[in-house]
Amino acid sequence: MKVLNSFFKIGVVSNLVVFLAMMLLPAFIITDQLDVFERIIFYIFKK
Repeated sequence: MKVLNSFFKIGVVSNLVVFLAMMLLPAFIITDQLDVFERIIFYIFKK
């Protein structure tokens, strides 16, 4: 049950990250800060 719970948490967090990325991506493209966006994604997945 504990393993399932941790998998569920990971799933929710990754979905939230993807959702936030989708929301923020147009803003990053418009302001031409894709390197910042890539750094944020890299930082999140490095954890």
